[in-house]
Amino acid sequence: MIRLFKEFIKKFAKENDLKLIVVGFDYKWCDDQIIVTPRQFLSVMKHAQYVVTSTYHGTVFSTLLKKKFVVIHPSIKVIDYLEQIGLKKISFLESGYDNFSKFLLDDIDYDLVWDKLNTLREFSVHCINENLNK
Repeated sequence: MIRLFKEFIKKFAKENDLKLIVVGFDYKWCDDQIIVTPRQFLSVMKHAQYVVTSTYHGTVFSTLLKKKFVVIHPSIKVIDYLEQIGLKKISFLESGYDNFSKFLLDDIDYDLVWDKLNTLREFSVHCINENLNK
């Protein structure tokens, strides 16, 4: 799916003087294509200025690391996660470049996101404990 966004991604990188790094995919149009260990993945994510992803893990780590990001053509699992934390960071090809770029440039209220994540964590721990004690 990300190949469909190739021109949007390249244009955004050029306009913002960014290097394109792709992790785990063979996209020759990027500046660097890398295969990484889980630890290296976290380092790449930590140092990224922006993240464009279509994956659940890319989305979760973008929020955990408080990144400016956009999700393109996500799975239901990603949509559900974004809805639970109150973010609408999904760009569709039909929405055009301006929509794509806006999602990347917009600030995210990570205090609000973290409040929602903490509420979800507490609920998860409660459910686990309740079921283990039956």
